[in-house]
Amino acid sequence: MVGGTDCRPDVTVAVDEFVGDVVQGPTCVFGSGPPSMLEDLSAAVAKNNAGGRVWKGEERFDVRLVCDDRLEW
Repeated sequence: MVGGTDCRPDVTVAVDEFVGDVVQGPTCVFGSGPPSMLEDLSAAVAKNNAGGRVWKGEERFDVRLVCDDRLEW
C-alpha cells in the first residue's frame, strides 16, 4: 500500500479497498495532507464514483471527499 519514493500510502489502493468494503449507503472519505497527496486522493475518489450505479440504487458508489487543507505544507 506504500507507493512512490516518499513512502506515502497509495491512496488509490486505500480508497478502492475502502469503497469495496462498503456494504450500503453513500461513502465519505476524509483526507488531510500535502496538496499533492490530496490531488491523488481526489482522483481516487472521482474514479470510484459511478452515477449510473447510484441511480440504480447502489449508493456505495456515491463517494464524496472532505479535505482538511488548512495546513501549509
